[in-house]
Amino acid sequence: MLHKSIFPTQGSHLGDLARRRIPYDLKAMTLTTRLAVAMIALVAIAVTAVGWLSYRSLEQMIPPRVLDRIETHSRLIASDLQSHVRSAPADIASFRSAAALNGLIRGHLAGGIDPIDGVSEKNMAPTDHGAPRG
Repeated sequence: MLHKSIFPTQGSHLGDLARRRIPYDLKAMTLTTRLAVAMIALVAIAVTAVGWLSYRSLEQMIPPRVLDRIETHSRLIASDLQSHVRSAPADIASFRSAAALNGLIRGHLAGGIDPIDGVSEKNMAPTDHGAPRG
């Protein structure tokens, strides 16, 4: 026979162990097995320590960045609101001086017809596309 079978045969120690003919003693581990178990445990402990330290580092670093981002966003919103508030008096003044709006108000107060222009309120009201009817 040129090659040896990789499967346990009836006369091998491994085959007997698999069939529970020979009791396995845990204390009888070889030095190689003990070293392999120790190395696996060492690697598992090292990986756990690095993972935990990385998590703690990220946990301390992320909240300040999030707070900075929230502060920047709130400043942007506040400046946008401030620009709208600053432009409100100019908007009111431009609406007040609009001739068409003044005519519509006068017409409404005078019963439907502008006393200065003589145009009815129905003709001054904008249509669906925004242009006045008259």
